[in-house]
Amino acid sequence: MDETVEDMSIAVGEDLFGFFRKIGTTLSKERFARTTFDGQTIELPVAPLDIRAAGPVRLEPIGNYKEPLTYDSER
Repeated sequence: MDETVEDMSIAVGEDLFGFFRKIGTTLSKERFARTTFDGQTIELPVAPLDIRAAGPVRLEPIGNYKEPLTYDSER
């Protein structure tokens, strides 16, 4: 599982190990702060992901994926 979380961390440019440990994933390391990828050393800050209850299911078309999501109560 560590390799999967390492790959995802490299893809997003942030250390996801803390998040995955918080949700109960068994991993052999606490942090993935630095790695070498494609010949370059990459520093990975801790991903600022909070653990909270899931929001409502979104069934409408995606639209502009670069814009933040809004909920019916915010429209």
